Parts: sequence; structure tokens; C-alpha cells
Amino acid sequence: PKYYPSGTLDDVLRSIFSKVEIVVASRDPSSASSLKGVSFEQQEAQIGKLSTEITRGRLHFLRTGEGMAALSSSAARDAFAQHDEQRALGMVPACVHDFIVQQQLYK
Repeated sequence: PKYYPSGTLDDVLRSIFSKVEIVVASRDPSSASSLKGVSFEQQEAQIGKLSTEITRGRLHFLRTGEGMAALSSSAARDAFAQHDEQRALGMVPACVHDFIVQQQLYK
């Protein structure tokens, strides 16, 4: 379900961008199922299509290195759900790992 009523997306986005800066990090197209065949350049172009009237210059694209671009939040959540400590520790900093374990997230 959407978190905004139909036809109000622009207003919702304006409200969000009036309060925060948002950084969108590039993803490795081969590891992100929703990005198959979408180059880093195309990812950046998509971000650039949003109107500055809406984003207020607060939307930024960050092209990450290969190692970072291959990381997947879904894979990290899965590692925690499967209690795969080694894999989880390879995806998030130790302090984040400890917080997730202490809070019993992704169970």
C-alpha cells in the first residue's frame, strides 16, 4: 500500500524535501533485481528527472565503488533473519550489527 493518497505524491515529496537532504547511492545493476540492465549513468539520470521545484536541490546521487554498489539491504536483512553472523558482519559495521541483534530486528 502507498503511504500517500492517490494524486498527492508531488505534495508529499515537497514536504519531505522541505525537511531533509536525501542521498541516493548507486547500485550494482547485476545485483539489484529491479535494476537489471540499468547502468550507473541511467540511475543518475533517473534521479535527475525529478523536478528541482519538488526536490529543492536536496536530492543527491552518490556513485559508489564496486564493493559498496554490490551491497544489498535485502541481503543484509536476510543474513540477520537466517542468523548468518559472518555474512551479516560482512555487510554492516559492527555497531549496526550489535544494534540489530540487541533490538531483535529482522526475526
